[in-house]
Amino acid sequence: MDKIKALKIALDEAADAVGKVGVLLGPSGLQNPSAHTLRIGEALANIFEIRSALYQSRPDLAPDQESMPVDLDGFNREMGDLLIQNDRFLAKNSPSSALENISEFLANNPPEDLAEIAKSEAERIKRLFNV
Repeated sequence: MDKIKALKIALDEAADAVGKVGVLLGPSGLQNPSAHTLRIGEALANIFEIRSALYQSRPDLAPDQESMPVDLDGFNREMGDLLIQNDRFLAKNSPSSALENISEFLANNPPEDLAEIAKSEAERIKRLFNV
């Protein structure tokens, strides 16, 4: 297997692992979950930026868009953006804006793992701000 294919496989595995960490983070009870959630979002965004560069270099490794039921890269980027934006909303003491942001994301029917991360984040915000 060539190094670019191995890189693609490693990036796919990394994205799956980081996504799973995001799902587990909410109910983990760790201190400062907002900062950790932000880091998860940033990690996902970085992984997908690298994967995008890989696809530009080797279009033959890009997923067939017609056979994909949803735009996974798009949803992953949106999830990363959502987590970053929500961290800013919460820093400004605006949980309603953060919850609205999550609702809009969920309305687009993201993949199940990302929906679970978003729902976990919404529950965390509701607990923190008693909303």
